[in-house]
Amino acid sequence: AVVVRNVCAMSGIRILSRPCQASLRWLGVPARLSDVLAFGGDFCASLISAVVSAPLNQVYSYAVTSEQYMLAAPWERVDLIQRYLCESYLVYTSDGRLAGFSSTFGRDLLLRCIYLSTLMSLFAASERLCVACWKRWLGR
Repeated sequence: AVVVRNVCAMSGIRILSRPCQASLRWLGVPARLSDVLAFGGDFCASLISAVVSAPLNQVYSYAVTSEQYMLAAPWERVDLIQRYLCESYLVYTSDGRLAGFSSTFGRDLLLRCIYLSTLMSLFAASERLCVACWKRWLGR
């Protein structure tokens, strides 16, 4: 789960950033503001990947902190994960029908989006700065 979670998280700046930048240009951000477009594209892409990787992050957190999960057989682990996600993030009516998402789901998703989008956007900006300095230092 941790590998898939990290792949999803990194895909934001590696795969989705350019399409997000194109969307920002379409929305009216001038192309001459390339640094703003790059950071905005990274931020939007990281938000998308935060949403996609959120369930994987919760599964990983549950798996590494649950003794019951650690002791369970592989087929039982799938059931434990499903029960954990349903009990944590879904609300049911008194007759057992699905009513919607819990407030915990919104809170956890919001916190993950804030954390991951900020972290990954700053990572990408730092990476761009290092590459620009390296090229300048080499004289290219």
